[in-house]
Amino acid sequence: MHALRKNRPLRRVVLASAATVSGLVMLLALKPHTPPRIAAAPAPAASA
Repeated sequence: MHALRKNRPLRRVVLASAATVSGLVMLLALKPHTPPRIAAAPAPAASA
């Protein structure tokens, strides 16, 4: 009997979550690492 023929919603949720997490990790790993310029720049004073 095939494993996916059984009615197991928990297994489907776990597999979907694992695929989503691994996809996000791969995207973050492939993203070029550039220093954030907005966080590094000092915020100007907004007092008028």
